[in-house]
Amino acid sequence: LLRQLIRDNPVFVSGQQIVPEEIECSVIRINEKLNKMQAILNTVTLGVLSQEETDINRLLSSEGPLVHIIKSPLNDLDYRLEVKCDNCVFDTHCLPESSLHRRLELLNVEPSDIRVLRENGVQTIDALAELELQSLQARNIQVNPSFSKNLGILITKAKSRRSTLPQGSAKPIGYQVEQLPYKGYGQLPAHIINDEPLIRIFLALDYDYVEDRIVSLSAHVTSSINEIKTVASRRADKSWYFDPTVYEADKNGNSAPLVDKPVIHFIKEEWTGNYTVDSKSERQLILNFFHELVDRIAEVANGRDSAPIHFYVWSREEITHLIEACSRVDTSLLSHLNELFGSRESIDQLIFSCLRDEIDQRYGLGWTGRGLSVVTSLSWYGKRYHWTRTVNGQRVWLKRVFTQDVFDFKTSLSYRDDQTWEANPDSNDPNVHTHVFELRSRFNDGLTVPYWHAIWGSLPDLDDPALNPRIKQAIRRYNRACVPGYLNAFLEARVHSLRWLEEKISTKNFDIKKIPLLIDNLPRFTLDVTNTSKAAINFMRLENHVKRTDWIAHHLIPPASRVNSGETIPVTDLARISENLIFAKIDLTGYSFDMNRLQVSSAFDEGSYVRLTPSSQDPTQGQRLSQLINQGWTCVIKRIDWDSGEIELSPIPVRYESRYILPSHAFGNPEFNFATIDSSITDFVARRVDEHLGNMPNSPIYAWFDQKNPQVPQQNQLEEDEIEVCQKILSNFVLSSNDHLDDNQKEAIIEGLNSRIQLLQGPPGTGKTVTTAIAILLRILARRKPGEIVLISATTHAALDNLLKRLSEFSEQFAWLCDKQYCNLPHISIAKVYSSDPKDIARGLEDIENFGARQARSYVKRLTEDHVAIIGGTTSALLKMYTTLIQGAQFRDGFFASTLIVDEASMMVFPHFLALSSLVYPRGEIMLTGDHRQLAPIVSHDWENEDRPPVIVYKPYRSAYEVIRDMGQRGNLVNSVRESALTFTFRLPPPLVKLIRRLYSLDDIDLQGLPRPTEIIDATHEGNSWNRIWQGNCGVFLVLHSERQSQKNNQLEAEIIKNIIDAGIPLPTDSVAVVTPHRAQRSLLKTRLREYHEAADAPIGIIDTVERLQGDERSNIILSATESDPSYISSNVAFILDLNRSNVAFSRAKDRLVVVCSETLINHIPAEYDQYEATMLWKALRNVCSQLVANIEVQGKRVKIFTFQPPSQDCSSGGSKE
Repeated sequence: LLRQLIRDNPVFVSGQQIVPEEIECSVIRINEKLNKMQAILNTVTLGVLSQEETDINRLLSSEGPLVHIIKSPLNDLDYRLEVKCDNCVFDTHCLPESSLHRRLELLNVEPSDIRVLRENGVQTIDALAELELQSLQARNIQVNPSFSKNLGILITKAKSRRSTLPQGSAKPIGYQVEQLPYKGYGQLPAHIINDEPLIRIFLALDYDYVEDRIVSLSAHVTSSINEIKTVASRRADKSWYFDPTVYEADKNGNSAPLVDKPVIHFIKEEWTGNYTVDSKSERQLILNFFHELVDRIAEVANGRDSAPIHFYVWSREEITHLIEACSRVDTSLLSHLNELFGSRESIDQLIFSCLRDEIDQRYGLGWTGRGLSVVTSLSWYGKRYHWTRTVNGQRVWLKRVFTQDVFDFKTSLSYRDDQTWEANPDSNDPNVHTHVFELRSRFNDGLTVPYWHAIWGSLPDLDDPALNPRIKQAIRRYNRACVPGYLNAFLEARVHSLRWLEEKISTKNFDIKKIPLLIDNLPRFTLDVTNTSKAAINFMRLENHVKRTDWIAHHLIPPASRVNSGETIPVTDLARISENLIFAKIDLTGYSFDMNRLQVSSAFDEGSYVRLTPSSQDPTQGQRLSQLINQGWTCVIKRIDWDSGEIELSPIPVRYESRYILPSHAFGNPEFNFATIDSSITDFVARRVDEHLGNMPNSPIYAWFDQKNPQVPQQNQLEEDEIEVCQKILSNFVLSSNDHLDDNQKEAIIEGLNSRIQLLQGPPGTGKTVTTAIAILLRILARRKPGEIVLISATTHAALDNLLKRLSEFSEQFAWLCDKQYCNLPHISIAKVYSSDPKDIARGLEDIENFGARQARSYVKRLTEDHVAIIGGTTSALLKMYTTLIQGAQFRDGFFASTLIVDEASMMVFPHFLALSSLVYPRGEIMLTGDHRQLAPIVSHDWENEDRPPVIVYKPYRSAYEVIRDMGQRGNLVNSVRESALTFTFRLPPPLVKLIRRLYSLDDIDLQGLPRPTEIIDATHEGNSWNRIWQGNCGVFLVLHSERQSQKNNQLEAEIIKNIIDAGIPLPTDSVAVVTPHRAQRSLLKTRLREYHEAADAPIGIIDTVERLQGDERSNIILSATESDPSYISSNVAFILDLNRSNVAFSRAKDRLVVVCSETLINHIPAEYDQYEATMLWKALRNVCSQLVANIEVQGKRVKIFTFQPPSQDCSSGGSKE
């Protein structure tokens, strides 16, 4: 903008004209301690801002989102009142305006759901509350694929929400709290378990988001079966008197004052800014709290040796913060936290309950916000909770003391009958009314940071004349909390309010069994030094715990509320039709939509790993915990026929269970006739890795990966003449295409010979597998002897088999070349070990032996006789093989391999790699190949947001490739850890090389590719516009459409892709892959493109998600980006525009990439800087595809096809080997 202003209005300084292009941009910060600005000329500029300039120009263009917003009627604009509104200054406009106009947005649902309601005549909260669920209008809403909610639940929520809306002079309609049509058992345990009172711990914490640290912990501990209550009464003058005493009432209504000793700890001094000092303070806070909490538990146990214990929190974020803090200050605290929670090996434990989740699933509420202060302000069936307490002998109304940021979510406002505001109300005007409106968003309402600075005395001085008057007022309000006793009283009242709400939920889940904890064992907290293997085990157990708790909590919700979103399939008529096959039929009885609606939203497909769980015939009846955990079967979907509704599943019997594995007694016929198909959380690999790391806690290899002080031994360097011989072999090696190795490939192979650990980064199409295979053979020549073992592992069978195939193909020629150089290459045997399923063998390779892990002793003994044995296997298979081998005579003293090769290491989570590394000799060698710019491992816990040690020090949440790469970049591991990179892609067409080159430049890789002859696309040619995608060989096409209402499936994009395929027919067999980020879109595409996908000679070989395509390739890749709803894109930008996912999707093409997406998606500007940086490939795609070759209308929407401009130049600029 500044450059444009200067172009239009030239500026001269000292007679010199300022050149717009020479203006640089920099961010200048103020040092808050010194109150001084940085030296401007000493700061680093932001560099080239072409992407930012392009985004600004598009934002302000005549077709940009800003103009769209300005031109749209205010009532037609999409918005959502949700948790992010807590930090928005406009919530004081949006909430009262929405209330005054009775808008559906008050229900906090997706804008797409609201659009469907409005399209069907439901315009307001009142209209929704009065909607008949069995009406045709309701039916039309529910069958719409864009509607994802349970309409019955939404109607009840509308009834409760309108109870607090203005009614003029009329009385409020409905109740502030309404029971939803929900028959789930929930996640709250009974108060009596096995005739013993449950010790309930109501936990709350406050978090300093500026410092990213816990600032307070408080708890109320009780084993009472009575209910807590607060009392208010009317005085003679009709004012209210709030009794400051908190009472307990028994079933007969008899009350007595509550006797309680709350556990309250908080940081009493301001953070120093010194990491070590502040970490020590945070650790001490947690330890002191744990110790006192244990003492309080022992008191409440009242002499019992053991007792069942359960924790309650308001929001899941509180547990997340506590777990992160324990990880941050000392990972050994995680095991103590699990012990305190009562977590055991048994999978049927819920170690804590989130009351906000439980209330959201069971009740409609009269306010939009879901903060604790908001929910407790409502009338719960005539009962209220108040915050008046006695402090220092005086009655104190804590709501007034802590109004700022906590209780200021509502206020009285005046309005007129014509739905306009009245600033100066006249009490005599019958058209003017005063009402209490929800004013501020309060989804999270913990004590904000200024309160703590008020406690610490570090807020600005009120006598400072420079202070803004409004800021002075705010400081005064925060300073109210400084009165001695006020903070403790508030923290105590808050944990009491948690109990008050929990006791208002009458339905408890009697299936939740709490194993009694030995009270005497609880205080044994220690702070031992955590090594790499312990950190890895803690990570895996915590990751599994997060996944398990979320899975159980979600599936306790009745199927009626899960099926709509495509996460559940209801089935009936279950029967075993063979030893390995179960038949089931989709049953939509009781649901208000048909098979087509289910299909387009379903997340499941053939090959999906699922859980088959008994259920009630009534879809509103939730499943019991015992059904979810003990009675379900783990299965793989073998066939889904959406036309007939028939499903065939292959059950996986499991005779044992652990924290990672759900029991699956799938041996006979199913003993249930109604069931649901859901995702499965069983993780066989994690169980084996955990077990292995636990059995080998002190492997010397672990010292290599100690992130504080990695001790990787230096590799013995080969002599120059030995290197020269290796180079001659590589130069003479002929590939199957009659080509030779690229100089860059040869260099990478040689570098690995002199490294203890080598990382080989292989961008798409650079021949990583070929390079790895030859590197393995050369390593055997250089250092291995008969009897030694080379292990190869990968996260997928496809990657593993491909590498073994290359080794098989190359070994004969390599041996011949060694003979020519008079080198003594040991005989080599190649084999693959599979865990248990013979279907996992390497097929079609005659000289590769396959054996099961349980038969390993005889096979390995034979393979190593006078040979160097190359044994490939997945992580699980190799660890299972190890367990078998050490039980035999040959490896009784231990099994060790000389070399470990991990392919696709960027997809292997670090603990899995650590377990494999323990199989290597202390003087062995390791090679990891992969690309950290492609998809990384998926984990449940949000570890990326955790920014301090020891989680960051040990980095267990990251891929093996990333962890070792960080080690190597420290500069003190020369000849120990070396990173090599392949820089020439043989597969990608030049436009794709140009597209992804910017990404790899971040790693100092100048990616090059082969030039291709250019064919110009004739944009003026008449005829089928879709044909132009198949003309020429420019490689990349961007198909933009104007649809803006889709989320996880997109009908328009499915139709566009069908048109594209239609225009290209005939196409070679298996020459096309159609990919999408969403499983629901995958299901829709498979249905829409069935004729081109299911035949034996079908042109479409794959229709799948991006994750499933990593490591694969096709001549033509068509990507359906799917999402177009602006609000949904904004909420999920980290997923859909993820840099690594985009790289995988874009780089699978050998000839042609076609990206089909909405204008709203490609023009989206994320609010977070990191997310904005991650969109670079999408922005590059938008910038380079600037030639419009077609303008079409599909289903009433505008569709434009773009490609490179000018093709004649772009297609010849991909680079060359030189």
